[in-house]
Amino acid sequence: MKSLQPTVFFLIIALISGCSKGPDADSPLAFAPATTPYVFANLKSIPKPVMESWLALVAPFNQAHGELLAALRADLAELPPAVQALVPLLEVTQGKLSYAGLEEMGLRPDGLGAFYGVGLVPVLRMELGDAGKFRKLVADYEHKRGAALPVDKIEDQAYWRIAGTESGAPALILAIVGEHLVATADLGAKGPPLADLLGLHRPERSLRDSDELAELNDAYDFTPYGTFLLDNRRLAGALSGQDAQVAAALLPSPACQTELAGLAEAVPRTVAGYEELEAKRLRMSAVVELREDLAGALQAVPAPVPGLGAGDRVGLEVGFGAHLDKFADFLQARSAAIAAAPFQCEWLRAFNAAGDSQQLAPLYMAAGSITGVRLALTELRWKGVAPEAMAAAVVVASPNPGALIGMVQGFLPQLASLNLHPGGEPQRLDLGPVGALLPAAAQTPYIAMSEQGVGIAVGDDAPRQVAARLGATAPEVPPLFRMAYDGAFYAQLLRGMSNMALRPGAAGKAPSGLDAAVAEVLAGIDRVDLEVTASARGIELRERVTLK
Repeated sequence: MKSLQPTVFFLIIALISGCSKGPDADSPLAFAPATTPYVFANLKSIPKPVMESWLALVAPFNQAHGELLAALRADLAELPPAVQALVPLLEVTQGKLSYAGLEEMGLRPDGLGAFYGVGLVPVLRMELGDAGKFRKLVADYEHKRGAALPVDKIEDQAYWRIAGTESGAPALILAIVGEHLVATADLGAKGPPLADLLGLHRPERSLRDSDELAELNDAYDFTPYGTFLLDNRRLAGALSGQDAQVAAALLPSPACQTELAGLAEAVPRTVAGYEELEAKRLRMSAVVELREDLAGALQAVPAPVPGLGAGDRVGLEVGFGAHLDKFADFLQARSAAIAAAPFQCEWLRAFNAAGDSQQLAPLYMAAGSITGVRLALTELRWKGVAPEAMAAAVVVASPNPGALIGMVQGFLPQLASLNLHPGGEPQRLDLGPVGALLPAAAQTPYIAMSEQGVGIAVGDDAPRQVAARLGATAPEVPPLFRMAYDGAFYAQLLRGMSNMALRPGAAGKAPSGLDAAVAEVLAGIDRVDLEVTASARGIELRERVTLK
């Protein structure tokens, strides 16, 4: 489920900030400075059927919300004040994770929205559907908490101020400015003027004026439904320029400003967006852009692993492929550069000791035996705290399978009695004492060897499975990492692993509200595919999700 969390986070924000038209002169992007170091915004609406489909997927979290609220109420007196303060907010938003629920809170599901920085300080600005309904939501919250929120004014603009509990902590600011809801943080004299954060004074040049997000969408083939940009060079500039006072409060020493600026040249930007967003499927991608020499060096690292990334649909697939010596070369080059100019910033000093020859020696040693691993889990039936039936195969890619077997013999000396050779028939592997530690469903493994590596499989069809997995082709552009799963299959796996962790009384125990919500969400998912690759642009992540 973790691999899906970034997708759900960005999707929910996009869902509540779509728009039927492009950004106009009063759109949220008209208030975002063109020099902002970070932004997430959408330029066009998400069609209502698409919005309803994805909101329906996450609707089970409404029930989990209610159960969390009930648990907090039961122990309210024993909770820290900060957690107690959350209870009224949970009460007024309970059951609102839906199209109608968003409208009931005064939000506009078909309105534009943007999350951006005025310098370093974050601002969330979104179009409201009904300012009166939002004011009622705030009034309900005030009633639940038993006290009104402090109200203040600046240039005749009223706003709510929620001060931090610690001295000098930023205050949360909420305001209805025209047709917009604005949320930001007030850092006082250290930060930008509050009037600028609220948009009472517009920037000389805005993101709407610059068309930067539209250009990003064209360059990366993103749809206009949600685009993310983190510009590290602008971020470094803010640390040493207009937000120097904020930086001084955040950073442990002045050296951090200079050294973070240097890192920004190596990793200039991160961009992300949706390549496709439909009612039953989405494709999103993210690129961590790297300096040309770094990107070129990383492109040599990915290594092919039989079947990894080839599109073979199994219940769960996870694996990686890497030329470990090339990866060690990459780290060693970075280490040499750091040794020539060690980091002085306290946040970065740990890198000074990383990547020396002694630490990298294991990578060089393993490079001759291992270039990747792929786990393919095809069948799983769980009963109680252990799998009742399981079919799975593990392939370890190797440039020298014989050397790999020789290395593993130190742990499994019984391998010496097997006549393993490339192309040979799969053979039954006696795991000895190790096998006693495994569930009964995994205690009858078969092992085989090919020119590409070594494979082990368990299950009723283990001999055929291990041969098929070893003989699978690898894609022309191998991934560094890949994870793919069927939703219901993955839900069963998570539930079973939870039972194992909670033993001995886990069998038959009802899952928690959050666990049940996660399982229900996963049950609505047909397939999730996530891949990380290296390209001339940098490190690329792609995720595809299809619903049932």
